[in-house]
Amino acid sequence: MPRQFDKEASPEQLAALSDDDIDTIDIPDLDERFWERAKLDQPSFIAELEAAIDVGLKSGPSEPMEPMSVLIARFRKNLK
Repeated sequence: MPRQFDKEASPEQLAALSDDDIDTIDIPDLDERFWERAKLDQPSFIAELEAAIDVGLKSGPSEPMEPMSVLIARFRKNLK
């Protein structure tokens, strides 16, 4: 039977917990079957490019966004 709590923990309280304080009894172990069926899901080119553009846009006017050619070149370099 799951333990009952008086109230939800805040994100700060959860972050302060040590690994030993977290009850994982109801989480199954990852066996060989899991790893045989696991698939690597890599972000698409568009998602990577959008993330790079978003970072550039959030940098604000004091740090202008890099030219698109620089962002694409960095993406291609990271593919290798």
